[in-house]
Amino acid sequence: MPNNQVKIHACVLTTARYKISHRKWVGDHAGPFWLKTIQIIMEGIILKSSKNTHNAKSYPKPAKPMPDQSIRIADRNAYGYTYKDMLPLNKDCAIDFYNKNYAVFLLYSDGTESSVCNLSEIMGHDGIFGIEREDWYKKQFH
Repeated sequence: MPNNQVKIHACVLTTARYKISHRKWVGDHAGPFWLKTIQIIMEGIILKSSKNTHNAKSYPKPAKPMPDQSIRIADRNAYGYTYKDMLPLNKDCAIDFYNKNYAVFLLYSDGTESSVCNLSEIMGHDGIFGIEREDWYKKQFH
């Protein structure tokens, strides 16, 4: 969800919360229920918004900035996949990371990806693979 949509949703929900808490919208008996509902929705929007920022800056930079030194971001971009927080892998590294329980993705030249469910999917894919930058950083430091 883009930031401007998050701001709009938060604004609408804040207005609704104000009207409910000041009994301008619903009867006394429904107020606490709707206040709690709006609070939960707002927390979900904020959480979703923070996930969309992919804040990998909260982790120190890993000793090896790329999980696979044989393929570069420029290679991934030239292939047609340009999502900045997906780090590219070749097939051998994809197999290695899959066996280490990383979430590995099949990357496609139309800019889409799909999650790998089994090793045969890696073996049957002739394109580039990837792991998310945040997963790479987390596993480096935990």
